[in-house]
Amino acid sequence: MTHPFISRSTLSSSWVALFVVALSGLFVAGCADGVVTFTGGSSSVRIFNAQTKTVGMHVEIDSIRRFVNLAPGQLTEFTSVTSGVFHIFKCQSASDSSIGGLIVTQRYMFGDGAAYTMVVRGSTITDFIKPILDSADSPFPAKAAVRIINATDTTYCDVYANGTKINSIVAEVQSAGRLFPVDAGTVVFETRDVYNSTVVSRDTMTIESGHSYHLFVYDNREASGIQRKVNIISLH
Repeated sequence: MTHPFISRSTLSSSWVALFVVALSGLFVAGCADGVVTFTGGSSSVRIFNAQTKTVGMHVEIDSIRRFVNLAPGQLTEFTSVTSGVFHIFKCQSASDSSIGGLIVTQRYMFGDGAAYTMVVRGSTITDFIKPILDSADSPFPAKAAVRIINATDTTYCDVYANGTKINSIVAEVQSAGRLFPVDAGTVVFETRDVYNSTVVSRDTMTIESGHSYHLFVYDNREASGIQRKVNIISLH
């Protein structure tokens, strides 16, 4: 996997960030027909840090530390786990090893040969968004596919690609939607607050037909408070 390209731009004093992640290069068995089996092979899992309870966090799987000091807005590389059995995921504040620094602990089971993105979200109450089954290939002929993952606490949003809304319903807070078709090429993505049409974030990237992408919208805490910014990560 190549190193991600990151671009940033600040739009206002309140921080929400947008991530577009290309999912090419992933192997997802059985996803073409929607069938996932649990036969005791292996699964691939990666973590996106969208929580604002603390800054950095450590991630343990079955009491083994897999990721260290994961920064806000950071997406990890994939790590392998055994499919078909329960695994305990624990996220702990990197600066507080006490019980008070516990961010979230939860157990999950994953499908054989499948790849998942897990999103840690929330502020005072933290949790995982339901693990998202990744698919490398777009199901839409001659188009790219984009999934909106809204990990914010309060921002209900719509997402526009070159001025056209791509989601059929409001992207609800702390949720991951289905894949939406988007024309390939250079695309200006805008995330807009549904209540007042304010542009939450805006950035431009080139997307390819046949590929699937994740678009993350999330809160980000810094010293000056919750701010608004745009980040694009391409993994292909």
